[in-house]
Amino acid sequence: ADSVSPDTLFEIHAVNSHANSTVSSDGERVFATFPTCGLIAYDLAGSRLWEFKHEPIRWYFGGASSPILVDSTVIIIVNSDEDPRIVGLNCVSGDTAWTIRAPDEEWASFNMRSTPVMRNNLMILHFHWAVAAYNMNNYTPEWWIGLPTTCIGTPVIAGDTMYLNAWTQMGEDKVNGIDFTFDEYLGFYDVNQDR
Repeated sequence: ADSVSPDTLFEIHAVNSHANSTVSSDGERVFATFPTCGLIAYDLAGSRLWEFKHEPIRWYFGGASSPILVDSTVIIIVNSDEDPRIVGLNCVSGDTAWTIRAPDEEWASFNMRSTPVMRNNLMILHFHWAVAAYNMNNYTPEWWIGLPTTCIGTPVIAGDTMYLNAWTQMGEDKVNGIDFTFDEYLGFYDVNQDR
């Protein structure tokens, strides 16, 4: 089996590792992503088939986003400070099939640490301060909802309902002064009143 030796390692939190992401497989290949070097495709015997290198993603908690498969494309999140993007790669060759980048005015919010989720022809993404659905016919946003979150949890879809664990630093000292109850929060944001 082939081992991974990145050129760059950086300090991360002790509860994580540089191999946090879950691998994906299409039954013939296994796809593993590492924040320090990129995505690597292996055959089922563990031999390297191809790799997609990208700049190291420097985040204190290590990598979190895992690759997903849609038809013959493996999709990864490259959550870099220099060029945050979503990349679709051909499963067999490793060639780039498409890339989604943020418009200039949205660049600061276009980072994510969760794994994308597919729902019909929509790719659901948990961004920094938003959740969005991208239409995979034209790779543009179908809808975008702002919310207080720092993009950790992967969306879960059951039937017509999406569940999202949205975390933010609201209770930390640097943002103290924000004080409201759950009922007050619902009063502002629970438009359909389903709590």
